[in-house]
Amino acid sequence: MDPNKFMKLGEHIDIEIDGKQYKTDVQDIEKDGICVSQPMLRQAPVYMPQHAEIKVVYYRPDGMFEFMATNMGPAEHPTVRMIRLKILGEPRKYQRRMSFRIPLRIPVAVVVQSELTRTARTVTSFQTESIDLSESGMGIYAPQSYPLEARVRVDFYITLEGAQEQPDERRGALYVAAKDG
Repeated sequence: MDPNKFMKLGEHIDIEIDGKQYKTDVQDIEKDGICVSQPMLRQAPVYMPQHAEIKVVYYRPDGMFEFMATNMGPAEHPTVRMIRLKILGEPRKYQRRMSFRIPLRIPVAVVVQSELTRTARTVTSFQTESIDLSESGMGIYAPQSYPLEARVRVDFYITLEGAQEQPDERRGALYVAAKDG
């Protein structure tokens, strides 16, 4: 397996150690592995036991990929603190979207404006529930599909539970082009 086929120098990646994720980047590509910058937390190096299994996640326009690696210890470099990771298997695509989606069910109010002609518009609204949320969008249940370029306004409220005083309430409104299907 040649890491040059799927990794790039300078590429930003996430590594997961003991269930915690850290951001780092690829500094060198070797025959059977990669060298990454030492992950840092609060300006201190993150402890990574030698020979520990590490999940590596990287992103492409067609999705998110992951593979397992083993920490082979520090890599020699005069100025950059690096760790050598031996790749244990082929990358596996686990998300077809660029942004990871999390399941989230919250009440959502939707207003759809459809242009019939330059002067005539129809406006419909409905209450629904979200399906999931990501950095790039929100999936919602809709009673019907809408034209490709319909203007959709989505209002939602998220109350953060566990607040010390009054719950912190966030409100969002977004105009997006609806996608059919």
